[in-house]
Amino acid sequence: MIIPEFATGYYPGKDSKLEVPLPDGLSGSYTFEIYSSNDVEYTETADASKGAKSVTFDIYAIDKDRRVIYAKNNNSSEEKLIRYATYEFDYATEKWTLIGELNTDELI
Repeated sequence: MIIPEFATGYYPGKDSKLEVPLPDGLSGSYTFEIYSSNDVEYTETADASKGAKSVTFDIYAIDKDRRVIYAKNNNSSEEKLIRYATYEFDYATEKWTLIGELNTDELI
């Protein structure tokens, strides 16, 4: 009898790329962050004024792993973090799915 991986309590992971689109009309430089507990786990910067259309994270993820992406405007004096998007990873297909919608209104 073969025991499924997930029944053993062992959750295998995979290296993956999470590509997050930037909204039309965005200008300036933004830092995008993914937190684990209270620490930044992944950080990427995108400059829409230089033609960036998305930001890509190299992530090690397990099945049903959810990641919340926060953004901050690097040209602003405020250190305000904006909750921009939530994605979930499917181990079998190796794809990320957007949960809900991108928070473009607050970002622009």
